Amino acid sequence: LELTPSEYIKRNIAITTSGMNWEPVLRFCIEAVGADNIVFAIGYPYQQTDDAVRFLNEARISLEDKKKIYYQNAERISGVSVAPTNSGVWL
Repeated sequence: LELTPSEYIKRNIAITTSGMNWEPVLRFCIEAVGADNIVFAIGYPYQQTDDAVRFLNEARISLEDKKKIYYQNAERISGVSVAPTNSGVWL
């Protein structure tokens, strides 16, 4: 292999925040795979949108990482532009 297994994972796999509204888990994921590999998601109807947004808004991570998780990573991965709203839903 040209790369380590963890480098292949970081290049080819993204994880989502769905179902993990617990800051220690979020921090571990950022440490393990980096904020560039995490995408905001909600497991509706099993997870409530307001709770998931509040969790990420209040998480003690940098604003730069929040932007990556909320929309920048999804834009990069999907190639679709996602403009954040000013409705208070995002950040």
